[in-house]
Amino acid sequence: MRARKRRAALALLLLTTVLATVAYSTPVGLSAQLPVPDQGPASAALPWRTTDGTHIRDGAGRTILLRGFNDDALVSYPAHPPAPLDEQARTPRRS
Repeated sequence: MRARKRRAALALLLLTTVLATVAYSTPVGLSAQLPVPDQGPASAALPWRTTDGTHIRDGAGRTILLRGFNDDALVSYPAHPPAPLDEQARTPRRS
């Protein structure tokens, strides 16, 4: 009786291993092998954007102001309201 349980456990382990291997293997006919694209230097990707120390500049040399949205602030809004914008951040810059 004990040998039968042991054999059943080994068969179950083997079956689980085979099913996991089949499930996580990639079928050769359904996959494509593509070469890694050549990106070149970083400046070639965005020739109209450059960096200058701590500033990002456009093609004319003007400083670019990046603005974004922090969606994490929405989760904790009632307890921690976001800091107000100062006057400089509120006014659009024209160069």
